Amino acid sequence: MSKKEYKNVHQENEGKNKPEEVDMSLKEIERIGLGKRNMTNESIRIAKKKKRKKKILVAIGIFLIAILVMGGIWYTQIRETETEVVSSENIAVEAGQELLLGQITVINGNEMTFALVEETQATTQRGGMNRPDAKTSSDAMILEGMEETEATTVVYTALEEERTATIPVGTEVVTKLGTVTTFSRLASGDVMKILVDNAGEEDVILKIWILE
Repeated sequence: MSKKEYKNVHQENEGKNKPEEVDMSLKEIERIGLGKRNMTNESIRIAKKKKRKKKILVAIGIFLIAILVMGGIWYTQIRETETEVVSSENIAVEAGQELLLGQITVINGNEMTFALVEETQATTQRGGMNRPDAKTSSDAMILEGMEETEATTVVYTALEEERTATIPVGTEVVTKLGTVTTFSRLASGDVMKILVDNAGEEDVILKIWILE
């Protein structure tokens, strides 16, 4: 083979190899590009997942804070409405004040008409079974009849005098359970104790206790 022929064959072979090299380079670039896109998509997916988790945590935090706030408000309201049951013996009546005992006959809003009542104690007899003495023999442990026991109840008797009064807004009304409420809790027929300031020209209701 002459030099010229060898050169021609070599050039032909180079020409054949070049496209293949170019094709391989393009495939490699495409593979690298695809890998980069996959990595980018995965990064975006991870970032979105973290963002979603963060939003969930923030929502949970807000929800817990709201529960704590509502619980605090509820507890404060309960504490504000709690009070001890006060009996008439424990009510301090100062100079210029009067403690009345009355039964509501008519009430319209904070306008109230009540009849003065007096409190009396009535004793009633109730029957009960005798219990045999513990030392009594079993043959003697039988019912020996009924024995009467006494029970004391409070009776409120209406007097002839009636009074009409306006209950000031904000006046404390204490229920039988000792809960502080407002005059909206009052109803016709309620028996109550009323602390009144009568030092001025008109009586002013200071506080009310519902008895029954």
